[in-house]
Amino acid sequence: MKQKLLMMLLFGSIAHAGHAQTLRLLTYNIRHAENEAGQINVKDLADFILKQNPDVVALQEVDSVCGRSNKLDIAAELGKLTGMYYYFGKAMNYDGGGYGEALLSRLPIEKISTISLPIQPDKKREPRAAIEAIFITKEGKRFKFITTHLDHLQDETDRLMQTNFLAEKYAGESMPFIIGGDLNAKPEEKAMVPLLGITNYPDKDKMLFTFPSGTPDKKIDYFLLSKNHAWKCTRFDVLPEKQISDHRPVIMEVKL
Repeated sequence: MKQKLLMMLLFGSIAHAGHAQTLRLLTYNIRHAENEAGQINVKDLADFILKQNPDVVALQEVDSVCGRSNKLDIAAELGKLTGMYYYFGKAMNYDGGGYGEALLSRLPIEKISTISLPIQPDKKREPRAAIEAIFITKEGKRFKFITTHLDHLQDETDRLMQTNFLAEKYAGESMPFIIGGDLNAKPEEKAMVPLLGITNYPDKDKMLFTFPSGTPDKKIDYFLLSKNHAWKCTRFDVLPEKQISDHRPVIMEVKL
């Protein structure tokens, strides 16, 4: 993986600045690759991702060598099946392995890291994390992408702590950035307010429901565009996939 990242960095270092590039991004809570039939099926997930032809894929609920998902390193398997660079960001230990987020990319990556998010330590909450990556387009432009899976409990104390943390972290960011993932908050909830201080909903986001996949009745999966850049959204869709996971995938195209 390190060798592949080095090659991507080298490619990025020789790119030239140019006109706006359209970026295609996909975010998907994959429920550790367990489909609606209760089977672990990474191949169908990889085929679906390839069909969308994304530049960057944000994945949530990703297992790494956990017992419940047959000890598969799901991010690595998806990287192999799609031919994309992969990165796993562990939020917590689980069932003999790790559990967290993953990122797949066709774009060169300058830097990537996992960020731990705050929780109430005395409440024995699930640890949460975010992945932050700096991408380089083929025109040599840079942008940050942050993907996360926020706390899921009805009590939104931890979720609000996490969105406040992210809002404070990126409030002074000069680089264009996008936040994407499963935020476990409906648009009207308090936890969304801090993020909407630094980002906007894409203008083509029609607030369609994303969960559960069979008959969605709530929107909890998002892309958010930083206010420090004049993003132009050209496409935003909640895809009608019902079988691969319990969430529906969200795809967006924007010009940087």
